Amino acid sequence: MSAADITSIDRQARLEQAIKLSRDMIDQAGRGEWQQIAELERQRRGDMVSALQAPMSESETRQVHDSLQQLMQLNSELAAMVKQARDESFKQFNELRQGREAAKAYQDVGKTS
Repeated sequence: MSAADITSIDRQARLEQAIKLSRDMIDQAGRGEWQQIAELERQRRGDMVSALQAPMSESETRQVHDSLQQLMQLNSELAAMVKQARDESFKQFNELRQGREAAKAYQDVGKTS
């Protein structure tokens, strides 16, 4: 099927699948399953490209707009979860680094005494 052959029903089904995958990504983020999120993102991207690359009728634009709004909202939620996880990882990394620096300083003091 070429991009021009996509029907309104096909387009909406692909957008609904992208929305479902976005929700699945949020669920996976809640569990810290980052590798799984990457795979779901590849699938979601494929559905979105398939749905949006073909021209659409004027009557489809409102439904597509609503689906895209929902996708953007879900994506914002996911981005916030990713940022929070990244910030937490950065905090843990800094705490680990500071602990190592303190241990090294302690060892260095022990060597000079």
